[in-house]
Amino acid sequence: MPVTETSRPIILLVGDDEALTYLIERYGERSGFRVQVERTASLDADGSWPEPAVVWLSSLDVLAAFRPRETGRISDDAPVVVCASVADDRRARELGADYAVMHPLTYPDFLAAMSAVGVPAADGTTP
Repeated sequence: MPVTETSRPIILLVGDDEALTYLIERYGERSGFRVQVERTASLDADGSWPEPAVVWLSSLDVLAAFRPRETGRISDDAPVVVCASVADDRRARELGADYAVMHPLTYPDFLAAMSAVGVPAADGTTP
């Protein structure tokens, strides 16, 4: 069965960081995912979101504002990855992140984060 655009798993990226958006879109598509970007301005807007394979948040501030599991906008099954500094790893977990990835984000770091939260690359790529 051929892989279609709608059958590829989704990475939901929440935030306004243009450089990170560019990287996640490139790395996600390279790994067989679709990437849906939600800007922070749309966090309060009503509307349906997809069932993502994983949720990436651009910063701790976005994680604190979004609180993905508390708002019910995503299922409890979707792992949450946040971009943070080494010093913020503990705070990221307190806010509900399953994994914190550090800047600068490289493709091997992206793959390692996906693997760490149990979401292997859709194309079978491994770190």
